[in-house]
Amino acid sequence: MSTKRSNKRHGKSGPRRGAKDVALDEHVGARLREMRKAAGWSQTELAEKLGVSFQQVQKNESGANRIGASRLWRLCVVLGVGPSAFFEGL
Repeated sequence: MSTKRSNKRHGKSGPRRGAKDVALDEHVGARLREMRKAAGWSQTELAEKLGVSFQQVQKNESGANRIGASRLWRLCVVLGVGPSAFFEGL
């Protein structure tokens, strides 16, 4: 009998996010959408500047996908804002 352990992750995207995490991700996404629109860019235009698909921008804006540190930094550079801009209003 084999005693190998499974190395499977907790589902496709890792452990489940709590309600507070989801709310924070949605807030950051909403701030991203506001800043993108203020810049006059479509999701496609922002995606091209970031080197990602417009679907990824769409998922970030909705809060469906979290924005990692490296992407947050690139967003700051492209949008000309500091990281705190994404957390205003919390």
